[in-house]
Amino acid sequence: MARRVVTEFLAGQRDMWTTARTFARLSLDGHESWVPTEFVYVDSELDTFPAPAVRPLWDSEALSKLLERQEPILQEYERALRSAAEEVLAFLDARRAI
Repeated sequence: MARRVVTEFLAGQRDMWTTARTFARLSLDGHESWVPTEFVYVDSELDTFPAPAVRPLWDSEALSKLLERQEPILQEYERALRSAAEEVLAFLDARRAI
């Protein structure tokens, strides 16, 4: 499951909201030794941003203004999660090689 989630995220097939939430849950369920903390941090921070699934419910002008203002932060979260996803893949590849 972890490999599928990070692979989908890195391929642009999964958003950072669901990716961060999935790995934050894994971390809290006892897998904190291999789940990068970025997932937990970004998951908690994304609560203030509308996820793609709920954006159609927003007023388009209000959403546009919010996203424009918050774009640098979202880009940084995306960068951090991509790096963390690469770490997860490296961990999983190393385990597979054992």
